[in-house]
Amino acid sequence: MAAKKKAPAEPSGPPTLEDLLTSRLGFGLPTATPVQRAVCRAIEGRPLGDLASEPNVLRAFGGAAAVEALPLARPREVYLIAGIRAAKSLIAAAAAVLSTQTVDISQLGAGEMARVSVVSLSIDTAKVVYGHILGNVQASPVLRQLLVGEPTADTVTLRHPSGRPIEIKVVAGSKAGGTLVARWSAGVIFDEAPRMSGDEAVVNFSDARAAVLGRLLPGAQLLAIGSPWEAEGPVYETVMARHGAPTASLVVVRAPADVMNPVWWTAEKVDEFRRDNPELARTEIDAEFGLVNGASFFVASDFELLFSDGARRDAGPGDLISSAVDLGFVRNSATLAVLSERSGVADAIDLQELRPEPTRALVPSVVCSSFAAALKARHCGMAVADGHYRETLREHTDPVGVSLYDGPGPGERFLALRLQVRAGTLRVNPALPEAQRLRRQLGQVRPRLAPGGVLSVVLPEDTDGSHCDLADVLARAAWGRQRYGGTPVPAPVNPIDALEASLIARLETRANEEKNKPWYRRQS
Repeated sequence: MAAKKKAPAEPSGPPTLEDLLTSRLGFGLPTATPVQRAVCRAIEGRPLGDLASEPNVLRAFGGAAAVEALPLARPREVYLIAGIRAAKSLIAAAAAVLSTQTVDISQLGAGEMARVSVVSLSIDTAKVVYGHILGNVQASPVLRQLLVGEPTADTVTLRHPSGRPIEIKVVAGSKAGGTLVARWSAGVIFDEAPRMSGDEAVVNFSDARAAVLGRLLPGAQLLAIGSPWEAEGPVYETVMARHGAPTASLVVVRAPADVMNPVWWTAEKVDEFRRDNPELARTEIDAEFGLVNGASFFVASDFELLFSDGARRDAGPGDLISSAVDLGFVRNSATLAVLSERSGVADAIDLQELRPEPTRALVPSVVCSSFAAALKARHCGMAVADGHYRETLREHTDPVGVSLYDGPGPGERFLALRLQVRAGTLRVNPALPEAQRLRRQLGQVRPRLAPGGVLSVVLPEDTDGSHCDLADVLARAAWGRQRYGGTPVPAPVNPIDALEASLIARLETRANEEKNKPWYRRQS
């Protein structure tokens, strides 16, 4: 009789992180890219093997020398910095579950429970990783057997191979890292770590990191994930100093979104994102750190392009006129900007700033009447204006045929201004009375990336107490020109033609009056 084939041996021990991530019985990512798989191997300190020569893997780890230097044991810290929708949270979630099965808890005393902590800027954002953990554990017939008790809104408890429970918990970030010191740590995940800054941050990464490192159990790990943000802070400094220089204690990985996840980030989606979000593409797609808070929004070359001696100061027939009004009467100035576009290039032909005195506010009706008259004289049929004092302004603009439109947030309108300046399609004649004041104010504008990666700006107080109001109204006008276009300037009317048209109209009126007389009707 032929010998029976032996059944394959059952695998012993926990799966690798790569297996857990890609298995349909785990976290269900069978399409994991070479970079995502290499990240899994690096987190566990496994050789990269066949992935070590992949160009995208080499780029993500900082070059061939960095790949050669990767530790062959689990590093204490891993920083995974990548573009958005790159499966960072999914990898971190799988790592958290695996940690509950591999961490050494032999030194725990009776009644002590280890914890894997998930920390983010808020409980809500931390629950992104927690959602991956809970959803995949409950959906997997294998992982579900590890559950101890019923999960709660922020905690799930899994059974360690020793039989002891280990909890995975979403914890609130605190400035001193106080929420991380109460338990022995089976691991910690800092989600959105690049946005965790210094002393005044909602989550002080440096303090929280220091608090947890001394409490990591053998085999436990600190995993910091996120997309780049501002070019400052402890995570930024570590990434810039240590990317490409791995050690036994720290590995840094940085990869663009389309390299990490080309299934989602097709060439078409990347192009669309760059077109719609040119400022954010640097951080969200390219995984490059962004603007530094405090740097200038405009650079020297911008001023050379914007303040052009060739800029016109008057409009001509057929020009498209667009404008913006920013009203303030007590502390802020009331400002007006009018743009005249010809052949695709817009020139600022009117810049006005009415400034209140320390002891005397501006009179709203006087300001609105003056601005409405200026818009009418320039043949302007539309103006961008925010909601402040809108009804007061409308009382004066409606009678002269000027429609008011809402504008966007400051980041969007200043970005529109900068894009038009750098494209050479918006100019200001330096001889305009307010040109030098405008130049100074534009130099004071500072970029700011708000939470969520939203571009905003800071408008510092000017020397007289206003808040860069002239710069702001020009940005509103630039955005309005881009969004709504403008009103064509009518061709001039020849006085003789106007007289003839008037005579003809009067004769036609008289003829119509005659037709209505009884004697005319009898004869006809």
